[in-house]
Amino acid sequence: MKKIYSLILGLACAITASAATPQFFDEDGNNIANGSTLTISELKAPLSIPGKGTKYQFDSGMQVSGSQKGQLTIHCAVTKATDPSNAGFEAQLCIGGGCITPNDNNVMERTYEYLTADYKEELQLHYNIGNFLSYEPTGTLEATVSAYYAATPSEKVTVYLVMSNEGAGVNDVIANGSSVSFANNTLSYNINGSSTLQVYDLTGKVVRATKVSGNGQADLGTLAPGLYICRIADKTTKVLVK
Repeated sequence: MKKIYSLILGLACAITASAATPQFFDEDGNNIANGSTLTISELKAPLSIPGKGTKYQFDSGMQVSGSQKGQLTIHCAVTKATDPSNAGFEAQLCIGGGCITPNDNNVMERTYEYLTADYKEELQLHYNIGNFLSYEPTGTLEATVSAYYAATPSEKVTVYLVMSNEGAGVNDVIANGSSVSFANNTLSYNINGSSTLQVYDLTGKVVRATKVSGNGQADLGTLAPGLYICRIADKTTKVLVK
């Protein structure tokens, strides 16, 4: 899972981490500083179920920890959620053995009472697929995630989360310098070695499967007008046939 950390510049002030301030960690145990952006650009390893398909999700892989007793609030505000492949993405915040979804204001918030001074707990922020698919979907979730103690709300720590694999649209780099583009109902590709071009409709049905290699083109104009998902060289892109 690719993760990129960038410090948000231009903060009016810096919050100094202390023993009483909750801290976010990624799954590798590295601290994510207050005001940073965590970007996840790949789906989690898919779960394949024979006879059903494949379940996909983004996963932040974050943990939350602290060093004082008391009530800790986790607040997540979803600022953007897109599902261009119409796959059924859903945001979830899971901590303490329970999961919640956004309310009408696109907010997820949980408060926990910690009885020990030192703890570390998984904080799972998912962008889930609710059903099983035969193609790899695309989507984007952007959210602001904060943690603070009820006794010291001014020591709030905030992380900006971006989970997206939507790429660059019609000109997507797909592998080792290989590329694919789409124009005038024609898919042009330049790949290393050989692959199978698979075209799916939005129900997940394969409507075209063709062996391809090197540099070439595939005419998709014979398909019914609409949005399709094309998979080639183990990557995906969406195209609109007119």
